[in-house]
Amino acid sequence: MALRFRMIPIVAMTLIAACTGMAWQGYQLFQDDQYNRAVASKSLSGKNTPSDMMLDAWKLAQQKEYQKAWQLYTKVAASNERDLHADAHYNAANLYQKQALSLLEQKGLGAWDEVTPLLSMAKEHYRSALRYRPDWLEAKYNFELALRFAPNIESATKKVVKEEEPEEGLAVDGWPSIPGFPRGMP
Repeated sequence: MALRFRMIPIVAMTLIAACTGMAWQGYQLFQDDQYNRAVASKSLSGKNTPSDMMLDAWKLAQQKEYQKAWQLYTKVAASNERDLHADAHYNAANLYQKQALSLLEQKGLGAWDEVTPLLSMAKEHYRSALRYRPDWLEAKYNFELALRFAPNIESATKKVVKEEEPEEGLAVDGWPSIPGFPRGMP
């Protein structure tokens, strides 16, 4: 008999925990449904919250309005919500890289002058995304792809130390200093 009365609080606590869990799951499903409806709609929300701007930028990218999408991603990257900074940079970089690759497919290597700035912007945004999340594998992979398409070349802006010029009359290393014609070469 005493055992039965001790079980009532345990059963009640279990029932309360289960009801709380079900209510929380219902709330999560409601939020997911709202998000799915927002994604499915073609219209932009026009709200200025960073998460809404991310969604609007994604919709604009699907409609191939890249300039407007980049502007929204830039606003999100400059916002106070630090959780979305890496995502904004990553998505902007993906758009730059996607546009660069589509230009190369359409026009071939003749479009390289148009593609180079797009790829450099993509690389810069991938770097920024990796600054916020250094362990992000997708960003690392896409950054590597961008580097393979247009590798970073050390520019001539670095001062090159000139070697001393050889004095006249001394032989210069290499073929010009060898007397006669080289043999055995094709």
